[in-house]
Amino acid sequence: MSSGKPIVRQIAWISLIPQLVIMLILIITASMIFGPSSPVIDIIILLYFLYPFISRKLIARNHQNGIKLFKSGSEMAKSALRMLNPLQ
Repeated sequence: MSSGKPIVRQIAWISLIPQLVIMLILIITASMIFGPSSPVIDIIILLYFLYPFISRKLIARNHQNGIKLFKSGSEMAKSALRMLNPLQ
C-alpha cells in the first residue's frame, strides 16, 4: 500500500504558537473554575492531544479503502471514478 517514501509532517509554527497561547488561556480559566488539581483539566488536555491521531485514523480509513479498491482493479471503483470525471 505504501509507496516506500517516508511521510514527513512539518510543523506549522505560525499556526502552533497562537494555538498554544489560546490553550494556555483555556487551561488557566478551567483551573480557576474547577480548581488547580482537578482531573477535568487532565481529561481535557488528554483529549486535546489525542484528537489529531483519532481523527486522522477515522478520516483516512475511507480514503485508504478507496485506494485499495482502485488498485485491485475493481470495476466498481473505476466506474465511480468515471462518474466523478466524465472526460476520461
